[in-house]
Parts: sequence; structure tokens; C-alpha cells
Amino acid sequence: MSDIEQEGLALPGLDGTNPLGFLAALGLVSTVAMARGMQSVGVRWQASVDRCFPAVTGFNSVDEVVSALTDALRLGSPPSSNEFYLHLGKNLSIDPNVFREAETRAISESTWDQRSAADAIASFGCSAVVHEKLPRIQPTELHFIFGSGHQHYLETANKLLANCTPEHLKEAIEGPWRYRDEKLSFRWDPEDAREYAYRWADPGGETTRTVWGANVLAFFGVTQMLASVPSSATQLRTMGFTRADRKTFLVWPLWNRFLGISTMQSLLRSSVDDLREHSEERGLTRVLRAEKKKMGDGANYKWAFGQSEPIL
Repeated sequence: MSDIEQEGLALPGLDGTNPLGFLAALGLVSTVAMARGMQSVGVRWQASVDRCFPAVTGFNSVDEVVSALTDALRLGSPPSSNEFYLHLGKNLSIDPNVFREAETRAISESTWDQRSAADAIASFGCSAVVHEKLPRIQPTELHFIFGSGHQHYLETANKLLANCTPEHLKEAIEGPWRYRDEKLSFRWDPEDAREYAYRWADPGGETTRTVWGANVLAFFGVTQMLASVPSSATQLRTMGFTRADRKTFLVWPLWNRFLGISTMQSLLRSSVDDLREHSEERGLTRVLRAEKKKMGDGANYKWAFGQSEPIL
């Protein structure tokens, strides 16, 4: 058995201590698993001096991973009929009746081995939980871009799929991230948190620079792995999010054993207390959290993640 078969193929570009890196790793694994069969890919996390990065089974080289992702995501190709969920609007400010029709369609078209549309719709929100004042659904906690700065959630996803290349994916996966790509960011990277108190100059007029490959993978990590479900008649709960001290956090674990999709989803549904209590038996090496922060005032505010911090 080769070292890669034993240890897995290292993907050092995806830093698991960065929310964007972790979500991108989820997207990579879930996308390939959907294309190849759910039990074909496993992932674990390896620690280095300043980061944690994933190792995956089922591949012998980064180029092989990039090729599989390029085919599965159909980069640069027109959307297929089962990707209708990408065209419900520019963002997730969707009328509940329209969204209910999308839910019904997604369920009716799902099969045991192809449920990407149903999972994506479930990640966006739920037609039964609506905005307290406006005729629209309550969206996922990860709906960070909704018009401010002319950035829109679904529009950004479509533009990334149209403009991303295999080279963008390779940079995201292999690293280092060079932040050469303009705009098209979901704002899930703490680097997107343009906090005035920590900048020498007003950042408002600067062009956002990001990593397109990481963003497109992270979008599919969210749509395939982080469902948003009703916690009450008026509240939506996005998997992985919790509240503490009147703040909202994304919480995620890192683990040192090869896990498949179903086990990863189980971990992401676990509460913080459950992750702490069963960390050793589940092979958890870290549990991290990043605060969801509101940036700016008035109608032009934005959301971003703060830097992650360990809670285990």
C-alpha cells in the first residue's frame, strides 16, 4: 500500500482554521462524492505549524482532484435542468410561494443518488419560515451578500461557475492563496472583514480580492452539507451555527480519522456540548468557531466572519 493510500492525498491550500477553507473542503468532498458515489471519498485533517489541511482518499494527485471537480461542477458550461435552484433570483430574497414551488420541484426530481437540487434548496431556507416584515423567506445564516456593493448570493455563484477555471481550483486546493481574483466573494473568508479600526485607509473604495476556486467550492459545501431548517414557527436554524453571549457563531470540528459524508454531516449537526463530550471517541482534534459580524451601518451593511478561535 502506498503512502498516499495510507495517509491520504494532502491538500495544503485548504486551511481548516479558516471558515472559507473548511467550507471549501466540504464542497470538494461532497461534490466528488456525489459524482463518484457517496462512499468513495474520505477526509481527515492534518496539522502543520500554523494551519490544518485535509487529506482525502481516492486520489493520487492534485491534478486528478482538479479534473474530477472540473467535470462534476461543469465549469464554463450552461446550467443543466437540475440546477434550476441557481436561477431563483439574484439572491435569496425570494417570495415564499415561489420558494415553495422550488421545494416541491426539487423533492419530486430527487433520486437516491441525485439530490443536489433538494439539498441546495434546503440550504437556502424554508418556505414555512418567513421574514418578520417582508414577503420573503428567512435565508440561511450564510447569506452574507444580498445587494450591498452590487454583490448577490446566487448571481455570484453563477458568475463563479462561468468564470472559474481548473487553474483557480488548483490554487485553492494546492495553495498558496494569492488573492489575485477580483470580486465574486461570498465574504466567508475573515480577510473579507474590512474593519475600519484595523485599517490604515478607508477600505470602502478598494476592489475586493479573493480566491475564486475556494469560493466556488465553499458554495457547494454549503448547498450540499449545511441545511437550514425551522427551529420554531418563526425561526430558521442553519446547521453549524450557534448563539452565545448575544452573538452568532459558525462552529466546526476538525478530526484525525478518515470520515465519509454521512459521518461528517452528523458531526456538523452536533451541538457544541456534544462535540466536547464525545471528542475523543469521534477523533476530534479541534473545535473552532468564527463570529458572524455585521460590518457598517445603515442600508449598506455587510456580513463577514471574524478570525476563528479554538473552543476545544
